[in-house]
Amino acid sequence: MELTVANLPDASPVVHQALVERYENPLALQLACASQKLSRAMERGRSDDELVKVIESMPTEVRDLFKSIWDELPKPVKTMCMLAALSTPSQSKEWGAGDDRWDHDAVITAATTMPWLQNELDGLNERLRDSSDVYGWVREVSSWLRRFHEPTQKDLVTTAAKEEFEEDELEEYFDHMVQRLATGDDVDDATTLHHQRLIVSLQAEGFIERNETWTVAATGLCKALAQQPDTASKRQLIELADQVIASINDPDNTDQLDLRALQAAPLANSDSLMTRSPCPNSSSPTSSGCSATTTLTH
Repeated sequence: MELTVANLPDASPVVHQALVERYENPLALQLACASQKLSRAMERGRSDDELVKVIESMPTEVRDLFKSIWDELPKPVKTMCMLAALSTPSQSKEWGAGDDRWDHDAVITAATTMPWLQNELDGLNERLRDSSDVYGWVREVSSWLRRFHEPTQKDLVTTAAKEEFEEDELEEYFDHMVQRLATGDDVDDATTLHHQRLIVSLQAEGFIERNETWTVAATGLCKALAQQPDTASKRQLIELADQVIASINDPDNTDQLDLRALQAAPLANSDSLMTRSPCPNSSSPTSSGCSATTTLTH
């Protein structure tokens, strides 16, 4: 009952007891306490019996509780959350490494420069930048990065986002966001790696083109992967380096030699059988690129 008292200090013991009896899961209990439906009923001075009926009408499953809270969020906040959910490296299973964080500043900067969002987000720019926990829906991970509290939230918001936005709208948004990542302030190494993964992931999913920004990010990610001892990272390094090399048209560019050197180490130190097919240059700038496959077997 301590949780209900902390979240609803003005509620009566009857209400606290009704909540505890209905919600055995602590997360579900916390979400129920945050229900706007219950808060409005309390603000209107409903009796304990009426409040108990409100509680009994509320969903019990965590996902359904999140959904009811989501439905009550202001539209601009929902828009920002949906864009944020799509702005995580984890959108790419291959390249995202399960990273479900987003760059708070980059998302807001890109969103507020979209003509089709300016009216909706007008006046919220500074408010959103200063908030580390927008309506209790997200939490601060670092000075730059945010994430949702629970995977269920991210799944719910991602589904809503894919229904909300058209592909051309997202391409325009991601172009602006990547520009912000490329020209933003200095960040720490962990955030730099996050940005590199995000840019590589967005290109792999077809949202941005292979351009200089992608090349820089992909090269940086190759260097980070080269420091990892696991086989999966070795495989990614070899494949991504092939993609970068295939996209470089300048024969005098020394980055190709550097990338080949990065590839050489895992190849030389691995007692593996390498099976690689030719890597043609793709004519489509948004193609996931090199079709070469590399197999490591131990």
